[in-house]
Amino acid sequence: MGTIVYSNLVELLLEEGDKTKEEIIKEGISRFDFPDNHKISFEVTLQLEIRERIGMLSKDKNEKYHLLKKLESNRKNFLEVLRGSSEHYLERLPYMRKLKTALEEAELRK
Repeated sequence: MGTIVYSNLVELLLEEGDKTKEEIIKEGISRFDFPDNHKISFEVTLQLEIRERIGMLSKDKNEKYHLLKKLESNRKNFLEVLRGSSEHYLERLPYMRKLKTALEEAELRK
């Protein structure tokens, strides 16, 4: 489930405003409690590169990424999976619970 987790994290954070790759990683760790390791750095970098290449993001001269469009079906499907997850799963992975809550709140703001 890794790729969909990080793609939703990146899109959510960029919906809130333009950010550098480092800001996205730092916020993922501090706000959502993603483990502070190589994986978040790798996955965020990958998601940014993919989304920039397919025209979903742009990067300005200050290295800040700007969200041009998002994948609504990606978020909808991800939330369906999280809503169906067991409490044990969400307890083991607190960052998933926090991301789920933030995504649900973002959906309510629409």
